Amino acid sequence: PREDDPQHTMELFIQDLDALIDQHARGRQVRVVGHSWGAMLALAWANQHGHKASHIAAAEPGVLRPEAWKPFTEKMQSMQTFGNMLRAIPLFLQMPFVQSRDGHESMDFVMTGFMRMGTEGSPYLCSGESLPTQASIQRAGYASFDTMLTPYMDDPARWNFDFTGGLAKYSGKLLLLSSSCSFLGTDWQQKYHLPYLPAQTKHVHLQNAGHY
Repeated sequence: PREDDPQHTMELFIQDLDALIDQHARGRQVRVVGHSWGAMLALAWANQHGHKASHIAAAEPGVLRPEAWKPFTEKMQSMQTFGNMLRAIPLFLQMPFVQSRDGHESMDFVMTGFMRMGTEGSPYLCSGESLPTQASIQRAGYASFDTMLTPYMDDPARWNFDFTGGLAKYSGKLLLLSSSCSFLGTDWQQKYHLPYLPAQTKHVHLQNAGHY
């Protein structure tokens, strides 16, 4: 079921993940693996509920602290080239023909197409690398993205989430993965995230690899 837009909040995402973990863990400590946005969510959850995890693997989280949001949005905006906009025209032409059951399919179709345009080379992958276009991203959720992230993209100063402040209490193992080709790779993680992660964090740099 689709949630109303006001219910798309970071706190609700954390609560949902916590409820999911409680449902399956049944009182046992868990091992949590997150990638990209999922790594952000995993650490945001651990920021509040770290005592429930024995191991966390975070693969290239995007933004964990407020000061990283502005450079992140600037990079994202620089990726919206005129060429990409031209490539997106067919998506908008196909919108009227997308079958709809809940009213979200048309915009989800366009956003999924946009995201599939970022599956070749820079800024996420190594030169010459690409992901299978159809298999890489099945369906993006436009309403969630538009409610949760667009306001902060428009005004980066509004992003005040710190997903690291409570991690000092986390005593389990923490693995941070970064790649050599992604703009969210090793340099980004070392500059914006690693200094604020627990001392037991193990940072593994993957050579000749991209964000995916």
